[in-house]
Amino acid sequence: MPDSPPRALTETERRRFRVWRAILKASLALTWIGLAALGILLLVPGAPGYLRIAAGAVAGESFLTAVLLAALAKCPACGGSWGFVAGRLTPERCPSCGAALA
Repeated sequence: MPDSPPRALTETERRRFRVWRAILKASLALTWIGLAALGILLLVPGAPGYLRIAAGAVAGESFLTAVLLAALAKCPACGGSWGFVAGRLTPERCPSCGAALA
């Protein structure tokens, strides 16, 4: 399959893939914002403990959401799972059907 040209996604599949990718990116961004807020609150001597707990909870929850979204990701064309891809949000092509994902 690597020699064959990648199959293009239909408009519906592309839209579904963009929504999934936007949710994953938002979750990752929220993780970094929560970690930054937690770091700042840890450096501020008089910061209330409940704010530190809230910032840590937001960072932890959004991180777990991102990990689960990435681990349970499925190809919008064939429904095949690709699992984790090192260094990327998605593979360039679906390992099952060869659809172009990047």
